[in-house]
Amino acid sequence: MQLFTALLSALALISSTTALPAPAVPVRRSEDIVVSPSIFEPAAGASWQISTTQYVKWQTSNIPQSARNYTGSIVLGFDDGTGSENLDYENPLAHGFLLTSGGHPVTVPNVSPNNTYFVVLFGDSGNKSPHFTITH
Repeated sequence: MQLFTALLSALALISSTTALPAPAVPVRRSEDIVVSPSIFEPAAGASWQISTTQYVKWQTSNIPQSARNYTGSIVLGFDDGTGSENLDYENPLAHGFLLTSGGHPVTVPNVSPNNTYFVVLFGDSGNKSPHFTITH
């Protein structure tokens, strides 16, 4: 019986060492690119009227060649003083455009007037604009 137990233990040890995961493949630096264009429109203090078409504009000079085909989304958020960005992910203002375009039109949604709105540009990173106002 001791021989059987020793043999079973040896088999368990051998099978556990052959079942180890393969070593991780190193990630090349080019796969680790983060695109983070700065938004300059809307500017701080801008005022957008509900149902109008406005343009969100961002800097493209820092977008590397390897990220030229990245697409983005624009989402509206507001600051309510709690630290939450209150982003409306379910109703993006725009999506599917090239980040290299440098800007995209959006239709201002029917939201409550407020002076703490901002937009966030998502590509592979999120960038937030300064606060602006939405009015009726």
